[in-house]
Amino acid sequence: MSGVYPVPVGRASSMLLQQRLTHQLQVDQQALLRLTSQLSSGRRLLAVSDDAASGMRGVTLQRILEQKAQARANLNTTRSYLSASESAMAKTADLINEAYGAAVRAANSTLDGAQRRAIAQEIQAILGQFIEIGNHQFRNRYLFAGSSAVRPYEVRDGVVVYHGNEKELRSYADGDQLYSMSISGATVLGGLSTEIRGTTVLTSALSESTRLADLHGGEGVILGAIAISDGNSKVIVDLTGAETIGDVVRRIEANPPANRQVTVTIGTTGLTLALDSQTEGTLTIEEVQGGTTAEALGILAADNQTNTVVGRALHPRIRPTTPLDDLIGVHPETGQVFGRGGAAFDRDAGLRIVVGDQTYVVDFRNARTVEDVLNALNGSPAGVFAQINATGNGIEIRSRVSGADFQIGENGGVTATQLGVRTFTRATYLSDLNYGRGVHTVEGADFILRRSDGVELAIDISSAVTVGDVIDLINSHPDNQDPLTAVTARLASVGNGIELNDANPAGNSPLTIIRATQSEAALDLGWIPVGEIETMANPATNTLVGRDVNPQEAGGAFNSLIRLHQALINDDLREISRAAGLLQQDLDRVTFARGTLGARQQGLQILEYRLEDETVELQRTLSNEIDADLVETISNLTARQTSLEASLRQSAATLRISLLDYL
Repeated sequence: MSGVYPVPVGRASSMLLQQRLTHQLQVDQQALLRLTSQLSSGRRLLAVSDDAASGMRGVTLQRILEQKAQARANLNTTRSYLSASESAMAKTADLINEAYGAAVRAANSTLDGAQRRAIAQEIQAILGQFIEIGNHQFRNRYLFAGSSAVRPYEVRDGVVVYHGNEKELRSYADGDQLYSMSISGATVLGGLSTEIRGTTVLTSALSESTRLADLHGGEGVILGAIAISDGNSKVIVDLTGAETIGDVVRRIEANPPANRQVTVTIGTTGLTLALDSQTEGTLTIEEVQGGTTAEALGILAADNQTNTVVGRALHPRIRPTTPLDDLIGVHPETGQVFGRGGAAFDRDAGLRIVVGDQTYVVDFRNARTVEDVLNALNGSPAGVFAQINATGNGIEIRSRVSGADFQIGENGGVTATQLGVRTFTRATYLSDLNYGRGVHTVEGADFILRRSDGVELAIDISSAVTVGDVIDLINSHPDNQDPLTAVTARLASVGNGIELNDANPAGNSPLTIIRATQSEAALDLGWIPVGEIETMANPATNTLVGRDVNPQEAGGAFNSLIRLHQALINDDLREISRAAGLLQQDLDRVTFARGTLGARQQGLQILEYRLEDETVELQRTLSNEIDADLVETISNLTARQTSLEASLRQSAATLRISLLDYL
């Protein structure tokens, strides 16, 4: 209370007078100090306590301005990456055009093999430049490795292996807005084949630990309340907050209708609810207030007339941790169920992956979960990339190798077929065979099958659309119905291709397939080598296995250049023409990617303009909150100086008076 002085109503003591004058001097000096500090710093608020409301608003505005400054720094970094990527892609476009011109020259039938081999050297040099571009670094990061930090492209035994991924680096451009600052090499230059998408729909068997979010292929369940009735009483069961199937089971069983018991059984694919049989009653399950929980759990049964409700299938998505013993799948060709409740998953046989002239067998004897299967595939030397597909109901496999054919076939079992990743199946379209060239047929018979008993079967496949149609046309031929002499067509049990078997024990000559005049069907289906008119089965087994005529390949410039180089060395005009077409596709891909980068750079420019405008407005608002008004501050300073001078004069005059002045 020392700073509070009473207002004198009578005579004032000298001590009180001195204290009041001293206090006034201190107030004026403090005000002068504050005004001088405001004038020198330009700030009205020197501490938040000067004006709590304005101070808090100022702190918030300063934090936002710092975020905007970081966003501008991120934009500059993003722009530099995009500019470097666009510059590199401009070079790739020039190189592709150069390679395409060389391919067009080489396709000229007047050139000889030596001239084409000379052009092959040009292509080899262009491929080397592509490797340098693909592995280009900027600011200690590989531009075309996706989100990976490893060297993306590796030359290995005449092919190129891609070690990057398809993800993109992203940074915060403003607030919570992420902006792509890179582009994957697989998108621009290639490196990954198209997905071998599993044709088998895989789901997981239900268990107590099955997450509700995984049901219906990962769409999950919107939880709410359901109404359960036995015909006499109804109870509302709130399932909000349940996370697993086990949680749902426990809540339902803990809240049955009055004096009843409800038992919930977890089946392979769905739930089964049953009322106790002690008294009569019908079990019904309804939604509450327009909810969808019962329907999503597959147990909606508003009109049920029994004491049991059998739920429909819930189709949980598969996850890496899904046990193989819990997998449920349907054979894509026979419709046979395998896994839980069906034939066992074929772990022992495994599958065969062919890359170029190398064959790799991957078995799953030690696999216990889906992740073990993926690890076995990704860890094999075949250079493949396997993952669960986006919908969580299958496995997809891609090749990382450019410049070599890629096939997945059986290894004597049904593993590849069960997983749905076999690249040559009954459902394969004939138009897709031979790199999309298809199967060329003529009117009438396309080839002749001469059985071991000498009977010739004229086969016309002009009506066939798929590989399965060709197999059926052979097996259903009117002269091929005797089980003792029939030739059986089927998919190869090892690898890929169509297998023809003549098991006639009385036959005295090998099974022979003969090309019909003008038809290339037997060649295109892989039975007869190019340049031949017929071929015979292995005498020991009397089985003829066609080669795999549905090879897959990694798209992109690396693949096209390697294919073109090989075709030039082999003097293969048809393959040269195909490679030229691939290069045109690569040029379109690079052009589209450059357009994408250009659009992103324009987007960055727009964001930068917006950030500048927002920064100016924020700084203006911040200035209004914390900055000093110089005119007002100078005016206040002058007034305080005058006040201080007056106080000093008054103090001098007052304190000079003594008792002697009144004697």
